[in-house]
Amino acid sequence: MPQYRIFVGRLPLSVTTDEITARFAKFGKIVDAYIPFNPVTRQSKGMAFVSFDNEESVQAALAHGKHMLGGELCEAKRADPKSDTQSAPIHHIQHAPPPSFRPPPNIPPQTDWRAFVKGVSDSLSDDSIRRHFETFGAVNDVYLPLQYGTGEARLRKGIGYITFAQEQSLLDCIAQPQQELEGITLTVSRADNNRA
Repeated sequence: MPQYRIFVGRLPLSVTTDEITARFAKFGKIVDAYIPFNPVTRQSKGMAFVSFDNEESVQAALAHGKHMLGGELCEAKRADPKSDTQSAPIHHIQHAPPPSFRPPPNIPPQTDWRAFVKGVSDSLSDDSIRRHFETFGAVNDVYLPLQYGTGEARLRKGIGYITFAQEQSLLDCIAQPQQELEGITLTVSRADNNRA
């Protein structure tokens, strides 16, 4: 399944998913809008990903140039493959916040129920991956980043992001951290824990 996704950079920290959706909906039907948050501070990382249902919408959004969001001009680029590095997880030791830690006020509640998947082989089709994760519940989006390169021969990075419609579906999914699909072992965790 083709991915029609853009990356929005230099996003003001106050901008919400609803504002992103409202801004880009004029270019076409939005399948998914995602603002990565720091799991400790619950603050936006200053970027967003918007998935459309067709290539024409992506072209229209990119042709518009910069987009006004939160009082700032934000740059939009094609997310695949160039911006995939923006969303790639950074593996490092995370420290738990002190017991007295309280998230900053006015931070929106988590509404993106997203799983991070490692071990995604090129031999697995997009549809088989989607069907596998739909056994846990409704799936809103499947994002399988590709490596740098050109043409149809680009390979996957071996990772993926699965966005569920409900939190319980995500919880059921990550309760099984090792899952097998067509003889391939997938390692699954909550996406926020891999995007600090």
